[in-house]
Amino acid sequence: MLRSTGYEDLYSRNIDGDESPIDGDESPLVTEETSLLTSISYHTGHEVRSNKFTYFMVGLMSLVFVSGIAIGIYLLVLQNNEENILPPVNKWPIHQVNKSDWDPTHVDLPSTQPFQANTVVIEQTDTRECRDLESCLVLLKEIKASFSVNDSLPYNFLLSSDGTAYEALGWSGPPPLLPESLVLSFIGNFTDVPPVDEQMELAKSLISVSISKDLLNKNYTVIGKRTKEDPKFLFEKIKDIEHLFTIE
Repeated sequence: MLRSTGYEDLYSRNIDGDESPIDGDESPLVTEETSLLTSISYHTGHEVRSNKFTYFMVGLMSLVFVSGIAIGIYLLVLQNNEENILPPVNKWPIHQVNKSDWDPTHVDLPSTQPFQANTVVIEQTDTRECRDLESCLVLLKEIKASFSVNDSLPYNFLLSSDGTAYEALGWSGPPPLLPESLVLSFIGNFTDVPPVDEQMELAKSLISVSISKDLLNKNYTVIGKRTKEDPKFLFEKIKDIEHLFTIE
């Protein structure tokens, strides 16, 4: 008697050699073809999701790039408009000592005419420098004593090496011999050494404030005035910050 291999229980062969389940439960066979189709379907779906994410990131980066260019152009236009409308105003604060605080003989006199300068005159005091309030007060009194008793110093401001502006005429009016000028006198002697940065920044601030107060024409010119000495290093520094500069 032949032993059954078990296949007879599962399949019955027809005369053509086809196999079919003998019972009515026709479950689909899992073959290499169905496994491959499942794998292809999975990878296809994964690639679609990956492509969508790539498109999204490319679009986002493009938006950021275009926005950056637009902001840059806007800032350039805004800067150009500001430069064309208003002159630059230095916001650096001015440390000022009023004349009444250093000159006990000072008497405030009302100005008889509006003061508006067209020229900034730069000169030096032909003295030593001073770097603090105490030494500057002593030096200013010495400078004042070299002039006539009742005369004011022929400057609007004196600029010390510590960046302090000492008021002489201030903004009350121009010197008598220079009726349309704002005179800034650098305390010291600059025939051999240049002024310090604090003095240069102070000069620029005084000019800017004078323009903002409408006491100096915004189209002003700058004149370097020789005194007993030739302050060549002072004039060289002024040339670096002022284009319309002449020397007398």
